[in-house]
Amino acid sequence: MPTTLEWLKLHITQIRQLQQSDGYHEDEDTFMYLGDYFDGNLTTNETAILIAAPVLDDPSPPTKLYRLMGLLCEALVELSDEREKLLSLLESIQELPPAAINWAVLPGLRNMWREPIPENRQTKMRQHYTAIGTVEAELYDRGLGGVTENWGYELLNLACLRRPGLEVIMGEIHAWLTVAGTKLLKDLNPDEVRNWSRPVLGGQPGQQHAVQGTMAQHWETWRRTLLQLSEEKDFLSAEARRLARECHLMMQGHI
Repeated sequence: MPTTLEWLKLHITQIRQLQQSDGYHEDEDTFMYLGDYFDGNLTTNETAILIAAPVLDDPSPPTKLYRLMGLLCEALVELSDEREKLLSLLESIQELPPAAINWAVLPGLRNMWREPIPENRQTKMRQHYTAIGTVEAELYDRGLGGVTENWGYELLNLACLRRPGLEVIMGEIHAWLTVAGTKLLKDLNPDEVRNWSRPVLGGQPGQQHAVQGTMAQHWETWRRTLLQLSEEKDFLSAEARRLARECHLMMQGHI
């Protein structure tokens, strides 16, 4: 992970290079404000007003708002030392009058997390997805960014689908349960009947069908699946199996 100063310098340098061909770019000011905020020279509310002003004043704010959220999403993942300050900043931005920022309706908001991973190695990828899961769960826990309990449930259901990539996604599942497992269960309506995809037993790889059940039943299925995965040496690495077992134990403890 880059240091805060390295991250800010890199983005400001890139923006200044764009200025030569694209003219003034307001994002440079955003990074300057963030730097002052991290250094304690601006309060949370002052920073929120400064970096949100161009968005709220724009006649078509969704595009600029999408860019701002993308920037903050990247910072939340890359700058773990500043994460608490960034979450507080998001709270302040979301509370600005006229309360018109609806993060949940931004197109493709969740895809912001799915940027290409610099190094194609399992350990690096798992660390990356663990950081993503931590941020998602913290946003959900604070009611920010349009992140709902369904994000967590969809993630848990990936364990049942056994797709390639579960080796690294296990870090994201573990982070969600660590940060927000208690709230996930609190927000779960145990009697609600929903359909979730499951593999077709004896079917072709990737073949799925919808399984109907109460959310309490689905929670139990996810928990049992994680326990089963923790014992499958031919499918997951020792580290991923350890995370799967801890996920099972956390879900068991929340019942």
